[in-house]
Amino acid sequence: REANAISSERGSHAVIVCPFHHKMPVSERMARRWARFQQIIIVWLFVIHPPLTLHFLNGLICAQADKLRLVASWEVVCFEGAHWIRFYGSIAGLVLLSAGVPACYFLVVFKNRRQLRKHHVRSRVGFLCNGFEADM
Repeated sequence: REANAISSERGSHAVIVCPFHHKMPVSERMARRWARFQQIIIVWLFVIHPPLTLHFLNGLICAQADKLRLVASWEVVCFEGAHWIRFYGSIAGLVLLSAGVPACYFLVVFKNRRQLRKHHVRSRVGFLCNGFEADM
């Protein structure tokens, strides 16, 4: 074996030979990497979701002082100038991320609901449904 990766054709899959990896079809390795990437994104979005939602809500909360002002930044007068950018950005963030991420999680679990006990499905989306038991 050489230090660099050598690819060769074997059957219908290309095989990469590398001293650091086992022989594995490229498509299988890519599928594992994609599955791992999906797991990371699911956990990352789960962790970042609450602070992002709070940030978006802070762009909408105004209180009366001399004028109606943004609570998160008192120098911004609500519904004037710079506030509109924050306002529409906050609305978009609430719809796309704060509501969209849980909706996507629900769709992923619902789509795979009959296969949640299978290892390949559990390894990808198990984080979303750990602790739940089927009613049987």
